Amino acid sequence: MEFIAQQLFFYFAIALVLFLPGWFLLNLIEARKKYFSILEKFVISAGLSIVSVNFLLIIISKLGILINKTSVIFSIFSFILILQLIIHIIKKSCDTYPRSVKSVTEEINALKFSKNQTILIVLILFLTVFIKTAYLSNTIFPTSTDLGHHMYWSKLIAETGELPAYAKQEIISADGNYSVSRPEPIADFIIGEHLIFSAVALISGAGFISSFPSLILLLVNIFSLLAFFVLALRFFAGSPGGKNIPILALFLLGPLYAISSPQAKFVSGGVIGNLLGNLLIPLVLYFFYRALTEKNSNFALLGVLCSAGVFYAHHLSALILLFALLFSLVIFSLLNFRNLLVHMKSWAGILFSKQVVGIILFLAFFALFVHLPEYFEKSAVDTAIGAPSKSTRLGLTFAQLKFSAGEPRLALALAGIIVVLASRARTFYRSAF
Repeated sequence: MEFIAQQLFFYFAIALVLFLPGWFLLNLIEARKKYFSILEKFVISAGLSIVSVNFLLIIISKLGILINKTSVIFSIFSFILILQLIIHIIKKSCDTYPRSVKSVTEEINALKFSKNQTILIVLILFLTVFIKTAYLSNTIFPTSTDLGHHMYWSKLIAETGELPAYAKQEIISADGNYSVSRPEPIADFIIGEHLIFSAVALISGAGFISSFPSLILLLVNIFSLLAFFVLALRFFAGSPGGKNIPILALFLLGPLYAISSPQAKFVSGGVIGNLLGNLLIPLVLYFFYRALTEKNSNFALLGVLCSAGVFYAHHLSALILLFALLFSLVIFSLLNFRNLLVHMKSWAGILFSKQVVGIILFLAFFALFVHLPEYFEKSAVDTAIGAPSKSTRLGLTFAQLKFSAGEPRLALALAGIIVVLASRARTFYRSAF
């Protein structure tokens, strides 16, 4: 009975920390109109839950409340109840809600799969999870030091109830005398990497020296694959390939890529920041893509919120996100040079709407007066994005990339880029005339 109780508390903790806050936040966005299919809502809820819980725990700590089991559960349930109250008020005051829901039924149904496609997706996911768990069964203990030092900070939060001060001190030797330097910030540790593990441990009672951290990372890894899948579904919704292209992408990222470094090896190594970035970055791209194509500021709001979640989770993922957004903007500008001014005016109306401006002001206030990411300090910035201090951060030449990824995978990637750009360029050209 004790074992069953522990398992139930663990599942409850996962649902409360990694699912429910995001689900109710999406319910608020859909208070007047349905925007998401069940699959999309299920996947997006995980990313938004991680972001929401991180911000909630930072806020209660800033208020002087200890982070313990009671405060974590109370803060998350309070957040959910507030969202539900707002949803109830909006629905009660908006008599157009039923018609709005009905008006997008066909659009959501368009994301449904045929029987054969559903079977294929289930088989791909089963094979992906099977390969990953078979690999992780022999590597449940960390294969690198990352998980160990990350769980040290997570356990410190759970034990002290306070946010840690990521700082280090050096021992200085001079003329035979020894002294300790002043504390300096550590750029490699960011609060968003640790809070969800502290929350799950506090609610479930699970020990940090156990399989639970790896299980959480495996869930994040699976959701990151599904995040790429729903992004591809939206991106190729109007293409001749339809849903077959996203299914192929899921196959390439799933079973064929199951134990490569960004996949199960990162899970067993405890590379938390990268895995969180792999989940949140495609969600950011998903939200901004839908915001600009559907002219909807609600998606832009969620995109800004998820972007902030990336900055509070991993500095290198934040840098990659900025490059991805910049690259997307450059490519779009080149393909739509003639109509670029028209698009920019349309985007300005979306990105400077009251919802988006409101969330930007909230995040600015949060960063300035509540908690600023640790790497926003000069010495930490130099360490995070300055000259690489590790050989693993030097990057790869094209020849090394070919050797690492393999010639077939690299050839498929280059061919895919050419096909995507060609198809999108043809679509934009036709729409322009």
